[in-house]
Amino acid sequence: MAAMTGVEIPVGEAIDSKAFIPVLSGNMSFQTRNNMVHQSSGGMYAITSGAWKYIDGLGSGGFTFPAMLTPEDNGPQGQLYQIKEDPLESENLSSGFPEKINSMKQLLEDIKNSEE
Repeated sequence: MAAMTGVEIPVGEAIDSKAFIPVLSGNMSFQTRNNMVHQSSGGMYAITSGAWKYIDGLGSGGFTFPAMLTPEDNGPQGQLYQIKEDPLESENLSSGFPEKINSMKQLLEDIKNSEE
């Protein structure tokens, strides 16, 4: 929408957004991402990719209790869910999938740091 209206987006904002004017113009070769970045009202980032969702922090990151939790030593630093099997995000799988945590966290950082 910003591109359509000529609004400038500040650096660091809308990090996962892409202008979709090419699609509206009939350009069907438009490239999309296979993931989506979320940011809570409290500033906590998350990324959904395929059947997985990684939240870079503990707590809800927003209005529901607990909003933010301080990670314990040797405890989980974030949250990992298989959203197709657990759409309510009730079982944090982070301790059982360290490789998935690392890859999702890296993907999130790559998107946050990209200029695309």
